[in-house]
This record gives sequence, structure tokens and C-alpha cells, in this order.
Amino acid sequence: QCFTCHSNPDIEIEFTDGSSRYGHISGSSYNSSVHGQEGMTCGGCHPDHQDYPHPEVTAVDSRAYTLEMNESCLECHPDQSERVQDSNHAHAMAEGKAEAAVCVDCHGAHNTKSLSESMVEIVATCRQCHTTIYDEYSASVHGEALSTDNNVDVPTCVTCHGVHTMDDP
Repeated sequence: QCFTCHSNPDIEIEFTDGSSRYGHISGSSYNSSVHGQEGMTCGGCHPDHQDYPHPEVTAVDSRAYTLEMNESCLECHPDQSERVQDSNHAHAMAEGKAEAAVCVDCHGAHNTKSLSESMVEIVATCRQCHTTIYDEYSASVHGEALSTDNNVDVPTCVTCHGVHTMDDP
């Protein structure tokens, strides 16, 4: 039912500051995601959006909306949530750095992959924010083995930093 509107590539969510972002959701992407494969409906993460018209968006901007929606992840994933609380990302968020990574920044909002996602994808995810470190890693023997030889038996970001704890190595 949600895809009746959200399959439209031009649908937008408008924020109180006047900015907007696309509200398009790819049905095939969602259906192949972990949540889609488990049969989760949109209402599982968006319980207040099951009726139309949806409640008015009160988030100031796209990032504020992301942070509001991220709370949904924590309800179903308490173990990961607990580990994240002591991570470098959570500490940065507590210091007021709203751009610090939250669940959907790494896992996607509607295309969440399983733990078996490729090592190359994990490194590319970290690259979104950590380009300088990514460049250093890519030039290293490990980065070259991963990208050139597709050798997944080499250390990546999460090998040293952890998956949800994101510690200093």
C-alpha cells in the first residue's frame, strides 16, 4: 500500500526549514533487504505513518528527520543499540556533532543488508565519512588485496574498530 505513493521517484518530504528530500522507496530494493525478506511492513518502523494523510513532518531538516527515524532501529535491535552507546560515533553525537554516524548511515534505511555483505561494501560504507583514512587503507597491502584480488581474508575497518563499538584500534 505504501508503494502506491512512495514508488514515485518525484515524491518529496518537506522540512520546516523549507528544504526537502526524496521520499521514493525502491520496492525491489526494500524487498531484497533483510527487513523485506523477513516480511516487515513499513508500519514496523513508521507506525505513525500507516494512515494517510501522514502526520505533518516537524523535523527542521533532512538530518534531523534521519535522527528521529533512527530511534526506530533501536527498538528492534537493543543489543546493537547498547554496544553503539559507547562507540566513537555515539560520543561524537553526544558532543553535538549531528553528522556522526547512526544506524541508517551505515546500513541504509530501506535497503538494509545482512551481515554477509561483502567486505568491499563495508569499506565503501566507512569511506562515506572517512575518505582520508580510506585512501590510506586503499593504498595499503590490505586495501590492494581486497580491491585488486578480491581477497576477503584481509583486515578491513571493522576488523580493528569493531562493528558497532567503533573503538580506536
